[in-house]
Amino acid sequence: MTDPRDAEVARSSATEQHVISDRARGGSTPHVARIVLGVSLVLIVVAFAIILFVNG
Repeated sequence: MTDPRDAEVARSSATEQHVISDRARGGSTPHVARIVLGVSLVLIVVAFAIILFVNG
């Protein structure tokens, strides 16, 4: 016996469209989070280097 929900899943996946993220959003993403994380990492490394140098 087949489940009627299986037919619905098959029907919806047959009509499913895949679009790239820029088209789905209507714009581009500037990747600001990558920049913030990179700058933060550099600042933390510099801060630890200063602490290590001062406390010797």
